[in-house]
Amino acid sequence: MWKRTSAALLLVALAGCDGGATLAVDVRSDLAPGREVDGLAITLFAGGVEGYEAGRGTAGPTRALGVGDDLVGGVRAGELDGLTPGPYVVRV
Repeated sequence: MWKRTSAALLLVALAGCDGGATLAVDVRSDLAPGREVDGLAITLFAGGVEGYEAGRGTAGPTRALGVGDDLVGGVRAGELDGLTPGPYVVRV
């Protein structure tokens, strides 16, 4: 089984086109949806680890979770559009 965590960090580097890149955030967990966790919230930190440590986060999409959601198989937490190339930290 996976370790249970309250937050996940992912460092990504985007190389998008002129219209900006889209980052899709998928989440897998062994937590029981609707019982141990009832939602997901994404925060995006531009500037990579430096942006994260400085607390320069931007609230992203949220998603409610219910008993019927399959976290073990994975769910789409949300998509972030129009991102410029560069390092980001994503907190879910």
